[in-house]
Amino acid sequence: MAHNRTISLDFNTEDTLLQVVPRSPVLSSYKAGWNNICVECHRQPPYEMPSISHAQHVVAIFHPQQPFTAERTLDGRLRSEQVMDGDILVVPAEASHSSSWNGELEATLLILDPAYIANIIPDSIEPDRVDFVPHFAQSDPLLYGIGLTLKKELESGSFHSNLYVDSLCNALSMHLLYNYASREPKIKQYEGGLSRGQLNRTLEYINDHLEREIKLNDLAKLIGMSQYYFSRLFKQSMGIAPYEYVIQQRVERAKQLLKQRDVTILDVATQCGFTHSSHLARHFKRIVGVAPQIFQKH
Repeated sequence: MAHNRTISLDFNTEDTLLQVVPRSPVLSSYKAGWNNICVECHRQPPYEMPSISHAQHVVAIFHPQQPFTAERTLDGRLRSEQVMDGDILVVPAEASHSSSWNGELEATLLILDPAYIANIIPDSIEPDRVDFVPHFAQSDPLLYGIGLTLKKELESGSFHSNLYVDSLCNALSMHLLYNYASREPKIKQYEGGLSRGQLNRTLEYINDHLEREIKLNDLAKLIGMSQYYFSRLFKQSMGIAPYEYVIQQRVERAKQLLKQRDVTILDVATQCGFTHSSHLARHFKRIVGVAPQIFQKH
């Protein structure tokens, strides 16, 4: 690779990677309003990318139709590698990275804000000591699964699914901290779930805001807790994740509204906080067992 100068990138602006690759992303979450993470889906032809570094942590999830060979320099180390469907690449913020590849590259990039990761578990990690170790292409089924789930969510167009994306981002960040950080975090263990008062405040807030966007950070702040601990304790109390509980409550409200036969499916979806009627239909059929239209007729 002939390039010597490292180009600094900041993914806070759209199409940032277009400075160093020939094609814009096929899909991007920039307009989705997601918090703490940006997701880009790329299809790039064989190419030689110059040396770059970026202000964010980047996890690349590879899903090529055919394996390809890449020559990669990562944080000063050079490697030639065969990239397969299911491989992941971890490039920490500020690490230098250059690569060239000889086949069609298909990848989903998970771009994470370092400040969010550093503060995901208050008092358990020193923010200035959160360093990730660069990893060349390797298998990591959990990261791969989270990446494809985020890609699917982006493809669905459900841009009012912040709570679900927040939960995925939370799980992604914890996995990175446990498996790719230079120092394993020391995490306090809490058992027994939320207190009765904390749970009541949370459930009341959810019920009062079903038609609006509900964010994991808002629920955690409501009772003065980090997103990680809130999610963990909520599940201990309710048996399901916050996102799934919200979906269940939205479907329950939809059932009540559908009994009013003069309302449309779209109106019901809007009043229950779903992005569109197909978003409602997907979850309604999964939970109730029949489509909203059939339920309304009976």
